[in-house]
Amino acid sequence: MTFDQHPEAMDRDEMAALWCMSLAEGPLTASERADFEAWIADSENAVAMQLQAGAWNLVAFSAGKPEIVRMRREALDDYHRSNRRRWSGHELGISRRWGMGIAATVLVGALSVATWQSDLFSSPSPALAEYRTDRGERRVALLDDGSRLSLDAASEVDVRMSDERRALTLVDGRAGFTVAKAKTPFTVAAGDKMVVATGTRFSVERLTDQVHIILYEGSVRILSRDSVGEHQIAVMSPGEMLALPAFGRPARLTIEKGRESMQAWEGGQLEFVDVPLDSAVARVNRYARKPISIADDVPTGLRITGIFNASDAAGFAQGVAALNGLRVTDSSEGLVLGQ
Repeated sequence: MTFDQHPEAMDRDEMAALWCMSLAEGPLTASERADFEAWIADSENAVAMQLQAGAWNLVAFSAGKPEIVRMRREALDDYHRSNRRRWSGHELGISRRWGMGIAATVLVGALSVATWQSDLFSSPSPALAEYRTDRGERRVALLDDGSRLSLDAASEVDVRMSDERRALTLVDGRAGFTVAKAKTPFTVAAGDKMVVATGTRFSVERLTDQVHIILYEGSVRILSRDSVGEHQIAVMSPGEMLALPAFGRPARLTIEKGRESMQAWEGGQLEFVDVPLDSAVARVNRYARKPISIADDVPTGLRITGIFNASDAAGFAQGVAALNGLRVTDSSEGLVLGQ
């Protein structure tokens, strides 16, 4: 589905109804799917989509009846006749009430072709709770199910809890999870990867274009999600660490012994064992008032080992410079590691 009229000019609920109708027509193209995923990434858009889907579910039981099939066909015919004018910008188009009526009529088609986004069509929709920390801030939260959430600095986690699901998304940064035991799986999504647990203790980190998972207690399954569905790619045991691309399948899957302590960063320290310099800098910058950057003349492949005070970015920079023959330049924009 393409819009000649800028999407922001449309009402959020109206957009959700239009996406429902587009899904009902058949599978999305690659570009349409990219547009939809970009739109649904906004939490308010996701809620609007869930509300639309919830309304559709109210008529699902009768969707196979002949009169409903006929109404759906007529509604889609009307939709095709009107959408060219609507999306050309010459006419604001179908009213919200009419759009929702079409959305309800074409329920079954959308549900059948959009299974890759099936979590949007579950009802009821658990409420979204957002947990965030600013740069230099750490936070601990007790979730509704009794699980404990620890957020590193400059991190964000979205949480949806219900009797049927405990679904969390690591949007940015790093978080530790001490999971209360329950029959309902506890899932943490990061990129297109998902950690599935029932009662365990682990941490997940979004670092540049990678996802880092460390398991401290229990057992977890790691899934990769795509338009086809979910695929298990690993099972982890206590003390193991796994680094994966945030999106796409890894070229090689290597599970190593965990070398980083969750207790360290929760206590205000950053512990590095043979960590690439750019990854170490990215972690330090979650706390730094003056962010650190790496100059182009710094040799690639430098790795860092040591324990540093998370709140002392300057001390980290000076220590790295001293050990690697570099120098630190202080400017109004931040600290620069260079030759």
